[in-house]
Amino acid sequence: MAAANAAFVEAVLGCSPHSVLDVGCGEGWLAHALAALGLHAVVFDVVPGRIERAEAAGAGGFQVASYEDLTAGKLAIAVDVRV
Repeated sequence: MAAANAAFVEAVLGCSPHSVLDVGCGEGWLAHALAALGLHAVVFDVVPGRIERAEAAGAGGFQVASYEDLTAGKLAIAVDVRV
């Protein structure tokens, strides 16, 4: 799993972003990894408990929202990369 996570982070970094939108963040591992590298992640998940755990760990702008909220334009988000 660690190798897959590292490969994913490397792929995101390959886009040279300053900010990233993490759709379906789970417990926020990607936001934390990116924050450690000096990037800002805006993350959301549909499950409130996951957002609570991600927020408790710090790093990123976390919010509860659905994929439908994103596609309907209900979230005012400006980022360089969406994952």
